[in-house]
Amino acid sequence: MINISLLILYALVMTGIVWGMFSMQQWTEATYGNAAAETEWQDFRDAVAETVEEGGPVQRRIPASEKPPGLVLLSDYFIQCTTIAVLLSSALFATFALLIKGVMVAEEESDVPL
Repeated sequence: MINISLLILYALVMTGIVWGMFSMQQWTEATYGNAAAETEWQDFRDAVAETVEEGGPVQRRIPASEKPPGLVLLSDYFIQCTTIAVLLSSALFATFALLIKGVMVAEEESDVPL
């Protein structure tokens, strides 16, 4: 019974993570994928370039990307981000599942009433 419950919970958690990644990708595209956001990003890059030329208090590099980093991350590297999220979440879920299963088995084998 514990195994089936954990399997169903795992499927729900992984579905939620993948759905969340797709939702985040859509939100990022809607937020940073328009002309206004690209103009704002270009203005930021220009401001950094001016700071570099003037020799401001902090030495900075001009961002190389023509697009905002969040947009690049979730458009060009979406598969990699989703894979890593699923793998790390699976490892975390497996750890908690082993802990929960161990507690449940220990309770069943215990002679001490709770």
